Amino acid sequence: MLRSTLLVLTAFALPTCASATPMDLFQLTGNGVTLTFTAAASPKPASSDATLGFFLDTLPFTANGIKYTADPADFFVNDVGGGFALQDDDDLIQYFAFGGTQFFTGTVSAPTFETGTFSLQAIYCPGSDPEGPPVDCVLPTYNLAISPVSSVTPEPSSLGLLATGCLGLGAMVRRRFRG
Repeated sequence: MLRSTLLVLTAFALPTCASATPMDLFQLTGNGVTLTFTAAASPKPASSDATLGFFLDTLPFTANGIKYTADPADFFVNDVGGGFALQDDDDLIQYFAFGGTQFFTGTVSAPTFETGTFSLQAIYCPGSDPEGPPVDCVLPTYNLAISPVSSVTPEPSSLGLLATGCLGLGAMVRRRFRG
């Protein structure tokens, strides 16, 4: 009776456990700038446009150790590839825009980020106002590394399996001491 109860519990407990959303770590370095943020590996865009790209709402990021929040974060497509732009919602002076290799697959309404290292170039001269007059400079290049974030906490299905195993062991020990 106990074995059949445990089998039934296992059959119903494991499928109902949720799984964690895979996340990617983005690290952009170059020209004295280090930008970092995490995003879902296959994000659900707040909005998208086939000719422009897709937008993610409220994306926290750090630039040289200072915390900001982009609202929205723009991941765009263009004739030569793609890129992204982050502008802090509170500090309109902090604007970061980089273009180059396309680093997501799928469509702009259902993208999936690729992992690896990508070469990007600044779209605006560092320190210049993107809406101001053009500034002559050599646009610096940057490296963008996208890597999967390893989860430190076990997924709920693993915890469910562990709990079921512990219950089974406890039942076996109890049965031995009784019999």
